Amino acid sequence: MASHRVEWESNIKRAPWWGGFFERLIGLTKLAIYKTLYRACVTLDELTTLVTQIEGILNDCPLTYVGDMDTISPLTPAHLLHGRKLTGLPYVLTSIDELRDFTFNQTSILIEQTKKLSNLMGQF
Repeated sequence: MASHRVEWESNIKRAPWWGGFFERLIGLTKLAIYKTLYRACVTLDELTTLVTQIEGILNDCPLTYVGDMDTISPLTPAHLLHGRKLTGLPYVLTSIDELRDFTFNQTSILIEQTKKLSNLMGQF
């Protein structure tokens, strides 16, 4: 890094106003997790899924002015990272009938986990 003249700059401890933009994104992420989960107990996989969904939604927030022209989509962080929007449609709640598969032994566990995740994402 030194050969490329990269200089590291860090924020002062306990001074969140120094990194306004990314500190705001961290605050939005924490708020979204808190409002979605509140006091719910989730597994690591469920938490990972939730954080990934929140990340996708926050990365689709526009960076530029959103005008009246519907033909041009606004620039988002997802466009810079992936070249496209990450989320297209709202999260669809899954019905129990779609989840029933009698060939699998642990169907009830999967149904309960899917209902729980669907409710959490629906609340978000």
